Amino acid sequence: MEIQQLLFFFLYIPFGFSLIWYFCSQLTNGHDSDVRVIWYFFSLTIVVSVLIGLWAVSYGSIDGEGNFQGDSGGFLFKLISGSLDVNLSLLIVICIFAVLILPQLLSYVLSGIFGVASTIAFFSESYSFVVWWIAKTFIVASGVMLVVPIFAMIHSWKEFTLNVIFFWFMLSIYLCLASFMLLFFYRKGYEFLNKVINKTPECIVKKLSRIHKSFTRNIYSHTGDDSA
Repeated sequence: MEIQQLLFFFLYIPFGFSLIWYFCSQLTNGHDSDVRVIWYFFSLTIVVSVLIGLWAVSYGSIDGEGNFQGDSGGFLFKLISGSLDVNLSLLIVICIFAVLILPQLLSYVLSGIFGVASTIAFFSESYSFVVWWIAKTFIVASGVMLVVPIFAMIHSWKEFTLNVIFFWFMLSIYLCLASFMLLFFYRKGYEFLNKVINKTPECIVKKLSRIHKSFTRNIYSHTGDDSA
């Protein structure tokens, strides 16, 4: 084996596995459903990818060299490329989050000038949606990148040298790791945020409270008028 292959086999891959084990173990303490959901999507991706791969090889959509053939092969290429396009998926979810939250922030400030601001709705839900979208994007890409080199080895695709196969396996492991790490820091982030809020100096809390009361002053006055 070359030095690069030895590093993949004895360092990078075992290190990735050990970190996955660590973060999974941490999530099982209070967030075991997160672990189940991520492993389910990983398993689902593997099963679906294997079935599609078997169909593609038998139907001729992928030839003996691993090249995509015909319209069905072109569609399959787009499907695989889309599942591996992590950057596009991140861009989409960031845009969705921005559309949901940024208008509310701007509206809060502008309405606050006139004392009729309303608090931001669905921020926690939107934040959770973004985290889970990214985690599922990582784990789906991980599953695909595990299946493809296995098919390459079975059918002896020339473009998939041993180094390339090891590299795909390593990317699969570290994408899986990224998914669990993201959920771990997402869960720990709430705990950290609560600690920060509890330890925030009272003067800052009072100042923020005064700003919010000023931004909502006319809402409270209207409520008082209605009750009277």
